[in-house]
Amino acid sequence: MADPNVPPEQITTKPITFQPVTNKLFTGGLDAQDTPLSPDQVNQDTTNQQTDSTTANCPGPTLPLSALAGLAKGIGQGKGRGKGGKLKGGVKDPNWRGGVVFKNTAGSFQDQPALKDALKAGTITNDDARTLIGVSQNEGGTNTLQGQDSETASVGWLQVTINKNGQGELPALIEQFAKKDPEAYKRLFADKGLTIQHDSIKTKGGKTVLDAHATIYYKDPNQPNMKPITGRALRAYTKDKNNHLAAENALRPLHDAAGDPAFIKLMLEYFQNRLKTAIGTNVNGHPLSSYVHNLEARADALDQSVNRPAYVKPDFTKAVKQFYKDNPLAPKNPDSWTPEQRAIYEPQILKDYLAVRRTYDATNRAKRLHNYFNPPKPKAKGS
Repeated sequence: MADPNVPPEQITTKPITFQPVTNKLFTGGLDAQDTPLSPDQVNQDTTNQQTDSTTANCPGPTLPLSALAGLAKGIGQGKGRGKGGKLKGGVKDPNWRGGVVFKNTAGSFQDQPALKDALKAGTITNDDARTLIGVSQNEGGTNTLQGQDSETASVGWLQVTINKNGQGELPALIEQFAKKDPEAYKRLFADKGLTIQHDSIKTKGGKTVLDAHATIYYKDPNQPNMKPITGRALRAYTKDKNNHLAAENALRPLHDAAGDPAFIKLMLEYFQNRLKTAIGTNVNGHPLSSYVHNLEARADALDQSVNRPAYVKPDFTKAVKQFYKDNPLAPKNPDSWTPEQRAIYEPQILKDYLAVRRTYDATNRAKRLHNYFNPPKPKAKGS
């Protein structure tokens, strides 16, 4: 869900290393499923580019997981328009505004076998796992899908999106998935009408090149004469008030795939990379993680990075500046702080950071994280 207050030029990106990948257009059947839920039924736990008429269905550059965070557009939970989308006996409520919502059916983040396997294999630390679990409680469930806001769709723990142009974090992740597991990509996406392509675009010099960003296309497998659609056409298709079934058929494969163990494993890797990106933010020549070893503070940084990535650096830098204004004798190199100093300094930095942290529903999100990392002590027996 794109934030109109964060222009594209403010979004920070990492250098991208491109790797070739081949995707083919597949067709196949679409399983009929039950009716998706309206927003009030959802379990809460639970840039424009000019293109020519040619689209590339196969070779295209692929963004590594470490670079995908640059595609985040400062997204948050959109307010939407109109009233809820309740369905009454299979008949649309007259106030329904279009689009579909699917609740989480794949369990919580902390219960995923992929996380348990990663902990056992040592590919994720206990501290990082706790941080991710905390932040996941502020986002969607494992395969929650939101299709009623300003974006085409957002899915999963981080609510990764397909934006209005048919691009974004989710198409980039699906492309990575196609490279890692072509058979699963075919089964979960291509056979259901969702494919990843790279459009041919023209440079300012008039040269035709492949767009570096993956674009998702949809073609209903049950409509052989339908042309693949993407971008604003796909967004309009999935929010058509007069064709609820079309929206359901187009977006349900994303919901189902997000609950598949193979895709969950990739999402976990991406979640870990987002944490590394957030706490690796350069603040006065030091990574953010040097200032705060506290897991709650790191979770707050990741939480902001998920929703407003462009604001992490300026907001945390502002907090550090305020900290040193209040503590002029504190060592400028946070790596030199003693445990005793850190015990005093870190709470002050966290307080200053939360005072200026710009993100969606900042107060309540911070409160949930605080309660997760600082649970109330159990009452003594007999008290």
